[in-house]
This record gives sequence, structure tokens and C-alpha cells, in this order.
Amino acid sequence: MTVARWARIQTEMRILAVDTSTLAEGVALIEPDRILCDLQVDVRSSHAPHLLGLIHQALALASAPLASIDAFAASQGPGSFTGLRIGIATLLGLAQALNRRVLGIDTLEALALKVPFAAQPVCALLDARKGEVFGAIFRPTTNGLLRLTPNLVMTPEAFCANITEPTILLGTGVEVYRHVWQTQLGERAILAPPWLGMPCSVQVGALALAQAAAGQHGPTGTLSPTYVRPSEAEINWSRHRPDDLSPI
Repeated sequence: MTVARWARIQTEMRILAVDTSTLAEGVALIEPDRILCDLQVDVRSSHAPHLLGLIHQALALASAPLASIDAFAASQGPGSFTGLRIGIATLLGLAQALNRRVLGIDTLEALALKVPFAAQPVCALLDARKGEVFGAIFRPTTNGLLRLTPNLVMTPEAFCANITEPTILLGTGVEVYRHVWQTQLGERAILAPPWLGMPCSVQVGALALAQAAAGQHGPTGTLSPTYVRPSEAEINWSRHRPDDLSPI
């Protein structure tokens, strides 16, 4: 897609957005003034067997041919390493075939956007396994979300030090460590119900539309996940690689 074409459509574009950052998979078809389709499924396994089928189903329900998509948007992380790779690779393949762009959206920011008009700060939390959470805190404003912390990965006990006032907590990291939030934070913890959590494909699409409106179209044909911490493959490589070789 040329920059000139991007400039023409960025205020009225149609985006296909995907969130595969957790075991809940979401596909949304969104335009600036409406949501054409929003599908969610709890895969409880790999996203690979389901994602393309869910994309085709969303397009069919919205009576929207694939060629009508102006850009794609993917949750870029943090989240499930495998899930992020599958989502991004799938959209890159579709985008290459159509000569479209893929916009990468921060997963925690998209999650926090589920409560855009909250009076309190919003803490987006994902279960990072290994006794840790991915988390970031935002403050909703009339101009969007104001980020209060970078994306962090740490134990829930350590993360509590970042929450100094009554804060809405939402995401997969809430239920897993509910006892920690309730015990250590007390009245500072406003725990959102589980159904308000993942996936957040509509919010991924909304943030992508905002990027497009600001002229932030990103590179064509490339997008990498944001892991926040090293993957298992990277950890194993660093442990077992020969001393005379450098990591790739």
C-alpha cells in the first residue's frame, strides 16, 4: 500500500483486528464509526487450527470480502509467546497477499481500553506463568489512555508496590492471583469481573484506527512480537550454547 493511498483511507478505513495474546482468541472487523463483527472463542489450545477459520467467519458474517480490508491490526504483546507469533504471522501472510499493512498494538493498552471512562486508574494484568504477571497501569482521560508505567513483568507481590491508590484491575492475571491483590492491596484493589477481560480485538482495532488517523502507518511486511521477557528458547540457548558462539 502506498503512503498516498494510506492518507486517503486513514479517516474511513476498515481494519481487521486479531488478539491471540491469551487462550481467548478474538477477531474483529471495525470501522471508525461502527463494529461490523466481533467474534470470540476460548480455544484452550493452539490458535493455529482456529484463527483463519474465525477470520473467514467474521468476513462472511459482515459480508465483507477480504479485499475490502484496508489494514490489519494484531495484538503485539506482551502475552503468550506462541499465540502472539501465530496471530502476527497469520496477518502478515494476508497483508502480503493484499499489499496491506499490519499495525502492532500493545496488548496491555488494548486491555485497559475496555474501561475507557473510569474515574480510577486501570491496571491491565496478564498471567505470565512462572508465578509472574505482565502488567501496566493507565489513567483514562478525555484524550485517551495516559500511561503511568511501562510494561512490567514481575511477581504479583512485587507489582503491588506500583498500585498506590484505588485502581481497577482486569485481565487474566486478576483471577489467578486474586488472593494477592485482595490481601496486599485491600481497598485499593477494584477487581473487574472475568468477562470484562480477554480477548480485546475490538480495542486492538480501535487503537489501530487511532494510529491511522495520526498518520502512523508503520513499516510494510514486518512486525515482531513484544515479549517483555526472554522466551524459553532464548533462555535455553543462553544456558546451553557453546562458549565460542554468540547468540543469534
